[in-house]
Amino acid sequence: GDALSILDTSSTIPSDIPIYLTGTVANQGNVSLPNATPEFFVLSNPLDLSAAQRTFYINNYESVLALAGVVSSTGGGITKTGQGSLYFTGTAHNTYIGDTLVNGGFLIAQNSANIVAIPGNLLVNNGWATMSRDNQLGSSSVVTLSSPNAFFDIETPHTTCKRLVME
Repeated sequence: GDALSILDTSSTIPSDIPIYLTGTVANQGNVSLPNATPEFFVLSNPLDLSAAQRTFYINNYESVLALAGVVSSTGGGITKTGQGSLYFTGTAHNTYIGDTLVNGGFLIAQNSANIVAIPGNLLVNNGWATMSRDNQLGSSSVVTLSSPNAFFDIETPHTTCKRLVME
């Protein structure tokens, strides 16, 4: 299948090779750090989500997956699940079109200052979304906190969004 399951964090993928997530079968085309032991993995490659909503499952509370390359799509978005952390750490604007959903754990937008990490809407259902640097959201982004277990943390004085919705 087209799923990217990172089981050995000592493996290296050359950073100049784009990664395309194009799976169409259930549970395919997603990214997973399934191990129970803490892991840290940086994906420096450009990442194309294609036209589908892609799940990034990070199992362990102490595990981190950092996306340092540009994340793009033709309509797809990101769903963060599991107890671990997904970081955006890029130096160029992400251009994926779909929504970003947080259904567990932590999503930390830490691109370079004024470099958009989350270009579309951000929906936090369960977990934390943190803006660690200036202007990580797109100018038309709507941030929605949909439950008492949804948190939006702003660690910088320059974070704007089109609208903040608390359901």
